[in-house]
Formats: sequence, structure tokens, C-alpha cells
Amino acid sequence: MASATTKITSKESKQVSGKAKWTFMVFMAGDNNLDVAALRDITEMSQAGSTAEVNIIAQLDRAGANPTQRFKITKGGGYKKDVIATLPETNTGDPVVLADFLKWAVKDYPAEHYFLVLWNHGSGWWEDERKKKGIAYDDSDNDYLNNVELTSVLETFMQVTGEKVDILGMDACLMTMVEVAYQLQDNVQFIVGSEIEEPFEGWPYHTILKYLTQHPKVTPSVLAVETAKLYVKSYANTTEDVTQSVIATAKLDPITLKLNELVKLLLDPALAKAAQSAVAAAWRVTPKFYNNMYLDLYRFAANLQKKATGEVRLKAGELLRTLVVSAKNSIIYSGKHGKFAKDMKGLAIYFPPANVNTAYYDLHFSRDCQWAEYLKTYCNQ
Repeated sequence: MASATTKITSKESKQVSGKAKWTFMVFMAGDNNLDVAALRDITEMSQAGSTAEVNIIAQLDRAGANPTQRFKITKGGGYKKDVIATLPETNTGDPVVLADFLKWAVKDYPAEHYFLVLWNHGSGWWEDERKKKGIAYDDSDNDYLNNVELTSVLETFMQVTGEKVDILGMDACLMTMVEVAYQLQDNVQFIVGSEIEEPFEGWPYHTILKYLTQHPKVTPSVLAVETAKLYVKSYANTTEDVTQSVIATAKLDPITLKLNELVKLLLDPALAKAAQSAVAAAWRVTPKFYNNMYLDLYRFAANLQKKATGEVRLKAGELLRTLVVSAKNSIIYSGKHGKFAKDMKGLAIYFPPANVNTAYYDLHFSRDCQWAEYLKTYCNQ
């Protein structure tokens, strides 16, 4: 399979001088059933178009054996007009391909801030025990970017720029999870994404990029929140259930600390029987998704606080306070629309009804937090 380092046919016009305020980079894994949606979204991007202060660039791998193309999006341009480089067919599940895209973006379109969007299907932290997966699905190569590979690519970005990615946008399903945020906390400042499945229409790139080009001096935190707000607003007149939240990764530690304190009680043999009953009751009434394996962490903590007694109830309450949407906490914004999503707060966690996926134990979160150990105990009882 040809990689992104293969000879490129290009009519590229590089940014001539100085840094822009923002470079908005969209890595579009369209070699799957989202191929048509990719063309629509590039058209949406062209409604805003790049400016002297905002670079809008994309790389698209389409379905089948079509070549991969790079775009510098211009106002009124689009899929045919804005192609600046053509590569051979690539595998978006190969971390080298994403790394090469980022190196190209930083070299040719330098900016004070970088917003990377991973555009594709997503499955949260989930990795098949036989065939790793996570995001950037490529059907032609039957491949994916798993969590370890994505972390490695973002570390490469930091080596090139000396800085974390300002905003990582997940235009994909199920990616706003504590496990995913924890895995990427050393490489990304803010994560914007959905904790549940996204509708086919995905992000409203026209409104997001119009906002950015009109406010190029916007700070990363404000842009991340505005992106999430515009996403939710775009579904206001639909019957879709949507969520979109912003996670400040630097503030995750209080969540994992309080979760660990709760888990220690749940694993205490003296409390096990009563705790098991309270946890089961809380699990039953908490909103769940992805085959009932993921649930909203805030709602679970709130329901456990109601169902439990004594120290378990106290620790559930302490965890709950770290999950309140606030500029002081990790979840700095949580937007939602629809009956199913109305009580969610924007951060999910893995809690299967049975049979813990052994790949879960390989995550940084499972290494540093005892939640994985608790799941093993709970599911085996």
C-alpha cells in the first residue's frame, strides 16, 4: 500500500509569509460508507474559505482505489477547485499517513494555534481483542487507528511544534470518553466531540468555520466551546438525539482521583454486597449506548449517590462534583438535544453488563485507575 510519503503530484500554493492565527486541519477517512458525506462537508467548508489569518486544509481518502487528495479550502471553492496535491491511495488506519499530513500542515501552513479534526466513524476507546480499532476506519485496508497509534501521532506533532494540539475535534461517534481523554491528555489541550452516536450529517463546518474566520483571534477554549454550541444548534429543528461537549484534559485528575476513591470502597469485602446492589441499581437507570457498554458518567454517579448509603454514597457525591459542567472542571461545556440526551453531561465511561474486553487493560486509564479492576470483579460476580 502506498503511503503518504510516496511522490506527490501537486499544484500547491504554500502560505508565503508569517504565521496565521489558526490552521484548521481535517483528516477525512472517507474510504467507507461516509464517502458522499466527505464531499458535502468540503462544500460546507468552502462557504467560509481560508483567509490570511485562518488556514483551512483537509486530506481526503475516498472509497475504493481513488487517490488521496489534499485541499486548501477557498471561499466558493470546493472538492474540484481546491485540490492542491494528489497522493496515491492511502490507508487512513496507518499512523504514518496521519503523521505525514500533520507534518505537511505545520511546515506549509504554520500558525499560532492548531485545530485538528478526525473525521470518520468512531467507537470510543474500544479495541477489538483480535483486531485493534478506534477511529479513522479504512474499508479498503480493513484498518483503523487505535488509541496507542493516535497517541503516538500526536506525540510526533508535539515534537515538531513544541506544543500540544490546541483542539482535537472528533467528528465521529462515541469519542468523548474519560478513557480517550485520559489517553490523550499529554498531547491535546481540549477535546470536542460526542459521547453518543453522531447523526450522519456530522459537524456543521460552514457555521463553525464562518465563526473562526470572523474571529481569528479567538482563544482555544472559547473556540472549542463555540464549536460544540454550533454543532448542537445545527440539530435544533430535528428529532435527532445529539450531544457535544468540551473536555479540558489538564483538569482530568480530580475525576480519576475521586473515581479511584470510590472504587476502593466498592472493592472493600466488608461493603461488597451492599455496594454491588447499589451499583447494579444505578447501572440499570443510567443512559447507556454502544450495545449498553458505555454510559454517562455523571448520571451514573448521580444515580449511585441516590441508591447507595454511607461512605459509598459520600464518595459518589464527591465524584459527582468533579463532573459538574464548569470552567473550573474538566467538562467545560456540555450541550445536548433530544429526549435521550437531555440529562447527559458530556463524558462517558466503559461499563459493560458482562465480559470485560481484555484490551481495556492496556489503556493508560486502566493502568492508572482501578476502574478496570473493579469491572473485572463486578462482571465476574
